[in-house]
Amino acid sequence: PPRSVGSRLGLSLLPVTLSWPLVRGSRAVSPPAPPEVSVSRRDTPDGSVTLSCQTRGVYPRPIHVSWVRDGEDILAEKDSSGILPNADGTYYTQSSLEISPQQDGHRYACQVEHSSLGEPTFIWGKGG
Repeated sequence: PPRSVGSRLGLSLLPVTLSWPLVRGSRAVSPPAPPEVSVSRRDTPDGSVTLSCQTRGVYPRPIHVSWVRDGEDILAEKDSSGILPNADGTYYTQSSLEISPQQDGHRYACQVEHSSLGEPTFIWGKGG
């Protein structure tokens, strides 16, 4: 029967059990944990509102942040920081949504999708 490249080279696979924390280089790497998420509101002089959604302690790096209005996805973004590194090996991101006076009065949510979350998490803010 055909043999794998590893067996032809005299290599064998051993089962490996990982334990936390993993160490990458000189830094310990923690297991996935739900990010801390907060939404803040800033009123502007022209009557519009800016909602900001901050996520902190994100690990591993991939995270998706979007906005929902009255339970419906909205594509208008906003301003996003991208996914940025923290000194402790985790990541953070910030996403902002500007709401005009005509759009005020609706319920807005920051929707966060991350591998540590079983399903998307919604953090609600009030537009008006």
